[in-house]
Amino acid sequence: MPSGYFTSDPHKGSPRLTKLELPEIEKPSMRDIIDNELSHVEVLEKPPDVDVDVETSDNDPCCVEAKNKCIEIARTVGATRGNSEERIENAVRVMQQMACDELRQFLESGPNNKYSQQVLQVWDECSKENLRETSPDMGFTTSSDVFEVVWDIIQKGYDFDNPDIYSVYHDLMNQKPKFENVDDVVAASLFSGGGGADLGLEMAGIPTVMGVEAEDAPLTAFKQNFPKAATMQTMLGEGDEGSVETIADHIEGVADGRPLHVHGSPPCVHSSNALPADQRDYEATMGLQDWQYRLVDALQSRFKEGDFTSSVENVPAVKKLTSSNISGNTPPRWQQLAGKAKPMRAADMGGAQERNRFITGTGWDDKDIERPKKGPKGAFRSGWNSVLDYLPHFEEEEKEIRGHKKERLDELLNVHGTINQQKHNEIMSKPHLHTDEATNPGSQGGKGRTWNALRPMDIHTASMTGNRPTHAWNRPLTNEEILMLGNFPLDYDLSGLNNQQAQKIVGNAVNPLAARSIGNAVLGRRAGRRVA
Repeated sequence: MPSGYFTSDPHKGSPRLTKLELPEIEKPSMRDIIDNELSHVEVLEKPPDVDVDVETSDNDPCCVEAKNKCIEIARTVGATRGNSEERIENAVRVMQQMACDELRQFLESGPNNKYSQQVLQVWDECSKENLRETSPDMGFTTSSDVFEVVWDIIQKGYDFDNPDIYSVYHDLMNQKPKFENVDDVVAASLFSGGGGADLGLEMAGIPTVMGVEAEDAPLTAFKQNFPKAATMQTMLGEGDEGSVETIADHIEGVADGRPLHVHGSPPCVHSSNALPADQRDYEATMGLQDWQYRLVDALQSRFKEGDFTSSVENVPAVKKLTSSNISGNTPPRWQQLAGKAKPMRAADMGGAQERNRFITGTGWDDKDIERPKKGPKGAFRSGWNSVLDYLPHFEEEEKEIRGHKKERLDELLNVHGTINQQKHNEIMSKPHLHTDEATNPGSQGGKGRTWNALRPMDIHTASMTGNRPTHAWNRPLTNEEILMLGNFPLDYDLSGLNNQQAQKIVGNAVNPLAARSIGNAVLGRRAGRRVA
């Protein structure tokens, strides 16, 4: 594992920052972003039921003419439906990059609308003099999926930045900090991921000055979105570089005498509810959890009273593992803090995900945490925001796919016997989110996990930690939609990452609304006020 310590904003005069390097930070152009997106796509075999009977060479003038027609439509229709110039030109670049066979495949088997038919007509009229059979082993790439999403959004005119249409998301994300950070409190995060906790703390007014992460993809995202923070890539808890003493030295140095909040999110993979009970390894979980507790204790001893606060996050099961000292190594005060901790759910703060977490810490307590959306107990709390509250355009998309959806559900009811009439009627009555990537749930008559991941969109969603969610019987969610459901800002930079990496970074992050509540609690205490 490469190890290094980097920053773009070094704190002068700090003797501990002797290993710093100053990387060149350049924002990639949109061309670079799209080139990167297409570089990750997988080459698939051509479906046997697709016959391409026109010239599809990338040098074919008829294909060029068809592309130009696509671009003309994108610019004309996109402008009339309220799309920004940047969004339209992004779509144009994707169209220009598409191979001709991809474009033909999309137009023939994609959405059957007047725009697709216009382009096909232009292509076919140009090609009727030189039709030819195409080799049956010709391949195409899933960059057509990229084109399809952009094309679809251009036609529909979605403007995710519009606070009038997407008011629930924007109202929550644009709240001003409750307290002024008069004492220049700064934050450092460990097991940082892409910086979900850091986003929330910055929303409260506490800037991040350091992040520590072992994996390449999350660290890339962290650096792109926190370019002024120092970063360290190392395996925490392993060797001298990952020891409590070494990490405490680095963090103290970057804080440079300022009050500090430290957040840590040790890996939960060994104790997640996604694992069968007989596969969970609580000992592995508590090894790094206890390491985080010891690090916080070591750092607190280096700061004067009142100038150090902390938060530690994990799955709900770790609350009991901590309070019961199942590892035999949990410091006594953390056993007590865990026993007092209350569940912290993103949905209680306004999120469309429940995202139930165990979070404890020092310098604040549960009485400081605002939960404006907390409702009565129950699986589907009426006070919580829903997926449709965040993404209301799926109401219209549901109307467009109703015929296709009914056809598929009729097959599951009458041919496979997978669902009964009651379930059929229930699913047909409203749009559904599938949290485990299935675009056509039960397409093979399957049971079990396929249906467990299907949830109506008029309630919250439980999780997005695994595969990319879909609007069931329609399409995968876009990165913008994932960012919104994760309460990330729409300008969060995901360039250089493939779609799977982007999904996991956002889906597994500490929800920024929860972290903002902690930041508000910390600054509220310093101001002598309880937030809640």
